[in-house]
Amino acid sequence: MVVKQKGQHGKVLHDSRLLLIGNVVGMQTEKKFSSEVLSTMQGITSRTVHEDWLITRLGYYIYEQHGVSQKKVISHTMQTMAQFLLSPREVIGDVTLEDMTEPEKFYAVVSIVHSLG
Repeated sequence: MVVKQKGQHGKVLHDSRLLLIGNVVGMQTEKKFSSEVLSTMQGITSRTVHEDWLITRLGYYIYEQHGVSQKKVISHTMQTMAQFLLSPREVIGDVTLEDMTEPEKFYAVVSIVHSLG
């Protein structure tokens, strides 16, 4: 019974995190977004952006709001999120942006933000 509660508790946490990121989940990206924004990104942050579904979806969400004319802003936002994500990867290992939304990682996230600022 305890295992079932943990499983249900884990599902509730997962579902609540999805509420925080709203319309970003399940979004399909356009080829134009891939060719005009994602393909122009280079470096280690680019690889991180391509590997992390949430960072890519965040960029696409901004793209939908502002269009390709703001591709520098979109790229910069995604690169900033990738830089944020690279910090815990040096210590914790392979984590995703979604992993960093877990409540037990709150203080780690605050610490990372302070170190980047």
